[in-house]
Amino acid sequence: MSGTKIFTAAIIGCGDIGYMFDKDKGNELNSDEALTHFRALNISEHFRLVSAADSNVKALSMIDESEFKKYDDYKKMLEDLNPDVVTIATNDESHYPILIELFKIQT
Repeated sequence: MSGTKIFTAAIIGCGDIGYMFDKDKGNELNSDEALTHFRALNISEHFRLVSAADSNVKALSMIDESEFKKYDDYKKMLEDLNPDVVTIATNDESHYPILIELFKIQT
């Protein structure tokens, strides 16, 4: 895949759809299957997952990745890393406020 850009990616939200479903069911999946944003980004040849943020420190502590930054504040993560792609995997009600914050950071 030489010459193809690899995008840096970060996840906001490490609950069920962000990370946990694959942690619980990961052994049942084929190597190219994903139930979560985390695994989908990790198995893609187009992305390099660099970080995750969640206000639930217990959820963050379950992620065992070396060379991977974890934040309990997504705004701090975005300021520090400025990833190419951000996936919002939080509860539905929080998507819009987080998206507005993303736009503020990018402008």
